[in-house]
Amino acid sequence: MEVRDWCVWTEADETILIQYVTTNCSQGGDGMNFDHMFWVAAAAEIEKHPCLGARKTVAACQSKWGQLHGTFNVVDKVANASGLSYSMECGALIILESENMWTNFVKVK
Repeated sequence: MEVRDWCVWTEADETILIQYVTTNCSQGGDGMNFDHMFWVAAAAEIEKHPCLGARKTVAACQSKWGQLHGTFNVVDKVANASGLSYSMECGALIILESENMWTNFVKVK
């Protein structure tokens, strides 16, 4: 299987997708539920930039956004939970002293 046979998302590709979604988020309403034509336009926007692997199709863009949005939601909950910390540099910073807090957080969520 050649690299061009499957979709490869670089950080630059993800950034383009995120910028497109945030610039056009009003099209998704409060729930950020975008219709098919939104994703057609998103894929066309990404196509303007060189990328690795296969083309970023409508399905690939929708799937990647779902993954990114899901990850954001988890990080946002952690970052805003009392007593827990998260940073882009250090991640969740789970250390022995905070292990009980993390264990309880995971049980509840």
